[in-house]
Amino acid sequence: MELWLVPAGEYVPRHTHPNVESTLRIWSVEAEIGVLRPGRKEQREKPSMFCGRAFDIGPLDVHWLMAWTPTFLLNVQRWVGRPPSSAAVDWVDA
Repeated sequence: MELWLVPAGEYVPRHTHPNVESTLRIWSVEAEIGVLRPGRKEQREKPSMFCGRAFDIGPLDVHWLMAWTPTFLLNVQRWVGRPPSSAAVDWVDA
């Protein structure tokens, strides 16, 4: 499990974590998350308020985030094929 702070105005580019299944919980006043699951249409969510909203992200799901205000992400991870570590070390640009 990791807790991240995404500063206001920060863009987290499109990427995957091929060895991690995650449940992201987001706390933000204004942010947008996008997810592209294999074989599906791109999904974007941009409500005016995320209050612990959960998003499941699979190992093959391309995802990204734009934070207009400070945004907290709680990443609950389930590792597949390697020992648990930070999702940052399993980052692959998409």
